[in-house]
Amino acid sequence: MDSEGLDNIDFININEDKCLEIGNKVKNGDIEVSEIKHILKAIKKIKYSEQDAFTVVKNICLLMYYVPLERTDFHTYCGKAMLHVLKFIKINGSTNYKILYALYKTQFNEDTKTTKKSAREEIILTLELIFELLDPHDIKSARNLEEIIMEALKKDKRYNFLSTELIDDDIYK
Repeated sequence: MDSEGLDNIDFININEDKCLEIGNKVKNGDIEVSEIKHILKAIKKIKYSEQDAFTVVKNICLLMYYVPLERTDFHTYCGKAMLHVLKFIKINGSTNYKILYALYKTQFNEDTKTTKKSAREEIILTLELIFELLDPHDIKSARNLEEIIMEALKKDKRYNFLSTELIDDDIYK
């Protein structure tokens, strides 16, 4: 894959299959570090609406999910791009809380307390991890999200493998 072909990646409209394809190419070494840097630096040149920021956060998380942590170069550039995108999310809280909130907005219907048809297992698992990484100051705000998420997941048979709670109270005592 050459950098020119990667220039046109639109992180707002990219589909999940393309995220998987790019993730696999990074994992297999088919994309050079310089190309990764080039792709993710492009994200930092854009001003996003809050709704678009939610989508870009989800897509960056998908890419990160598909690439092993050993690819620290990739995860570093993703983290830097993520920090830029999070500036456009208008909610108070830590970086992890903003990521949690963005992923929540892309996967769940607040009004009906259900998962969206487009919800992805990879993102649900990432949400579960992010709950474990929350700053103690974010727990009160996260409780409402946890309640909606757990109610939605109980209704959706695709996610019956998850635990019955996302916030481990023992951690925050």
